[in-house]
Amino acid sequence: MVFLNTVKDVDGATNGLRRAGINAVPYHAKIPLSDRTESLDRFRRYRAPTVDGGDVSNNDKDAIPVLVCTDVASRGLDIPGVTAIVQLQFALNVVSHLHRMGRCGRAGNRDGRGVIFYGPKERELVEVVRAAEEQQSRMTLKQDVEDEDEMGANVGKGKVEKAFSRKRGFTKKRKKQRKRALESAEGAMEYD
Repeated sequence: MVFLNTVKDVDGATNGLRRAGINAVPYHAKIPLSDRTESLDRFRRYRAPTVDGGDVSNNDKDAIPVLVCTDVASRGLDIPGVTAIVQLQFALNVVSHLHRMGRCGRAGNRDGRGVIFYGPKERELVEVVRAAEEQQSRMTLKQDVEDEDEMGANVGKGKVEKAFSRKRGFTKKRKKQRKRALESAEGAMEYD
């Protein structure tokens, strides 16, 4: 699966892959549902070669090896056997990034690969993701999280939404880090 951020970019990448002789189909919200369903079915039927170079002659002639898509395909679809995710454009937020990359790690499949292309504008975002990956085993919630019932009484269950906003984009995270760095630098200058 190849991910891009806009319909225009998906269509452009699909056409470029086809010109290069790679059988690919687009998948985005501006394609009629019946056509999307057919493309998804053709993608599901494709069987990638195994690590040992196994035979792929069992693929029917209509099977498609590459689905070029927007985030409309990043969640809610059952596509077993996805072996590779390529983000030609970096995801716009944390949740989209995780859902995109998770397409090749579903239902016990743990040998999928992810490739992310990025430029100078996304370098800081990549550093945020790398830092999170390195700290993953040590991460803990930094505040108490408790649920309340309709009457406002504490029922003692945890609720992640109060501790972490799923909609927080990378840009907000980056701004927050810059602000902390600036405040830290200003504080250091005051004491010099």
